[in-house]
Amino acid sequence: MGKNIFAYGTLIFHDVVEAVCGYIPAHSPATLKNFARYVFLDEMYPGVVESQGDSVSGTVYRDVPEEVVDRLDVFEGEMYLRVERRVELPSKEELLAQVYVIPFSRRELLAKRDWSPEEFERNSLDEFVSFSRQWMKDHL
Repeated sequence: MGKNIFAYGTLIFHDVVEAVCGYIPAHSPATLKNFARYVFLDEMYPGVVESQGDSVSGTVYRDVPEEVVDRLDVFEGEMYLRVERRVELPSKEELLAQVYVIPFSRRELLAKRDWSPEEFERNSLDEFVSFSRQWMKDHL
């Protein structure tokens, strides 16, 4: 059985998921509680950090095979740490999911402003999809 993966940034967009994973896993909306999402300094993508009382909306991809999780690990890189956390579905059901978080030691890489999915989609999505496809070809 595969892992559940909670996405909150570029991987909420199916074109990016398909470029990285090779397909779009079964998915549903979900919320990650006690985390906040910020944009990286001078970048177009976000990271999440623990933040009591905050929450982050995203998508949970279900039953992702281990070899695809390995691809995601490569794509996310060393800046992120993959941890297991509970996410909440719209039905209020909770499930365990893998989340790529920013460790406390790297918080200074994040700006003090939220990452906007709408702004990313409008200004950067097409470029990021092309980048993702090429990056995966070069690194796998």
